[in-house]
Amino acid sequence: MPNPTEAARILQKLRKLRVDTPRDAAFITHLDRLLCRDEAGNLLPEPQRFSAGRETHGVMVVDGAGGGKTTLISRALERHPVLSGATGRHYLDASVPSPATFKSMTAALLQRSGYPVITANREGWGLWETLRGRLKDLGITVLWIDEAHDLFCADRHLILRALKSLMQGDEAVIPILSGTERLHEIVRSDPQVQRRLSTLILPPVSEVTDGASFSGVVREYCRIAGLEPPLDGDLILRLFHGARYRFGRCIETLVGAIEFALEAGASRLDIAHFAEFWAMQEGCPPGGNVFLAPDWPQIDPDRNEADDPPARARARRRRGMSMARLFPLLPFRADETHWSWAARMAAFHIRGPIGTFLRDLGLDPFVLSIGDPDEVARLCATAGQDPGPVLRNTLMRNTCRSWRLGEEILIDSLRPQQDLRFCPACLAEDDAIAMAVGQDIAIHRRERLIWRLKPIRSCPTHRLPLIRRDRPGGADGKGVFADSVPENTARLQDLAGCAAPCPGSPLQTYIADRIAERPGPVWLDSLPLEQSIRVTDLLGTAMEFGPYAAFDDLSVQDQMLQPLVAGSTPPKGWRESAAHCRSFRPGLTPSVLPAASKTGELSGRCSTNSTIPHRAARSAESSKSNSRALVEPDPLSAGPVRPCPP
Repeated sequence: MPNPTEAARILQKLRKLRVDTPRDAAFITHLDRLLCRDEAGNLLPEPQRFSAGRETHGVMVVDGAGGGKTTLISRALERHPVLSGATGRHYLDASVPSPATFKSMTAALLQRSGYPVITANREGWGLWETLRGRLKDLGITVLWIDEAHDLFCADRHLILRALKSLMQGDEAVIPILSGTERLHEIVRSDPQVQRRLSTLILPPVSEVTDGASFSGVVREYCRIAGLEPPLDGDLILRLFHGARYRFGRCIETLVGAIEFALEAGASRLDIAHFAEFWAMQEGCPPGGNVFLAPDWPQIDPDRNEADDPPARARARRRRGMSMARLFPLLPFRADETHWSWAARMAAFHIRGPIGTFLRDLGLDPFVLSIGDPDEVARLCATAGQDPGPVLRNTLMRNTCRSWRLGEEILIDSLRPQQDLRFCPACLAEDDAIAMAVGQDIAIHRRERLIWRLKPIRSCPTHRLPLIRRDRPGGADGKGVFADSVPENTARLQDLAGCAAPCPGSPLQTYIADRIAERPGPVWLDSLPLEQSIRVTDLLGTAMEFGPYAAFDDLSVQDQMLQPLVAGSTPPKGWRESAAHCRSFRPGLTPSVLPAASKTGELSGRCSTNSTIPHRAARSAESSKSNSRALVEPDPLSAGPVRPCPP
């Protein structure tokens, strides 16, 4: 007698066994004829097209509850050489949820595809179009809907139209519908759908055709369990009758009888073990037990199970609906903003706008756009992404005037939210990656975090001036750039080729390094980022143009010239810094110097609430710089980019 652990192992092994029957070969024949073949006759994971290439066809598998159709189809798809081969899984499956409606079925399929949509925000047909697009993008060739007879309890005509649409257009797939005879009756009511579906009706088991082969199945199961096979002559007949002549139920009853035999420590499986299991399942008295009653052929074991689907099917549906992860994962890139990543996922998963995508997931587009950390974390959890890198690059609204980036508080260093800036060379490279993998450019065009910062005026990678456009209004554009950057790859390359080189300032390099968590001058790293920028603006302007030059009045080109004060410690006060600047500009000697700060530290005068004299009287050289600013336009102006000269 095996101990409980060994008995559990044996039963688990028996439940995993799959019995090959002629039914399996019949289904494979139906399926393979709907797949394309190459010149050598090998199957391809592509649907065969009919009617001059305008449509695909599908398969309908019909059997009673417990007939084994679900196991048959599942095993065939899992073993199929091209649908589950080296190129990946090319089929999608789901059972009809409860309540069974067109919208709930579409949502279940979207969830199984890795898109956990919140259906309250969408119309059913809009969800269906999203599903069709995802099937194409995921390379799905076969769509299997199990227990499909339940799907037609409501919205019958709408569902029939949807099935027809599955087999039409560029996104057409091979649908497999499995269900009871009621499914067959419903499909026959629509000649257009019936014409496109081949029908496989799985026959019931019988003693004439299946008695001998199933006796061999019983002997093999007993051998694995370490039991002698039963000797009862009419056991197979009683088993077929009690299982409603359905193959799947016969196997379940056989395994259940072996379980009772192992628990009893028996050395041989006999009809009494079948009777115990059947009584437990059916809740019948001994006189109504097909394995005990002398007049067992007169017993009707059927209990109108059409409205009582097996517990296993219900459990499978619950598992399918509990899925809450996007699939496949579109990884976050370390240099992009959180909004850029969300927009790319929208283009990837639904080929649509970010607003629709976020609402499908139960997220608020506005709350996410202002960087709410809880909303960002929810998006990461749904997408299977580590939230740490995303939150590090998320600009979070702190107050009405300030934003938070990690531990930094930014007030004056960010471009307005409606400003969208980009490097044409960077976007051209993004487009090249998209074309190399055959995907939409909106999936790969990303907004770099560093482009949002005001002091960054040129691309640190390509040394080209950034171009400014108005950010797309709302959250209804496709991709983060939407229609704001309509240029194709060739046009972006032209823009990059015609742009004058813009090497950038040391301050830009410092900001880029600091955001990338690379060390810089110790005394600047010890300050908050915005304070470091203010200190650098002040000292850099004073060193280059004199102590009374105002940074805001300099031209763009002159602002780029300011040097970074890279010493290990900052000057101790304004007088010291002015004297430091006069050593570079000996002709600039103001008559009155501003008083030193109370603390004597320059950093104290450059804090968030400091009153730095940006508008002090300017020197002649500063005025000359201001004159240059009047005739040299800002290359970042909001107007359209001028075409390259011929």
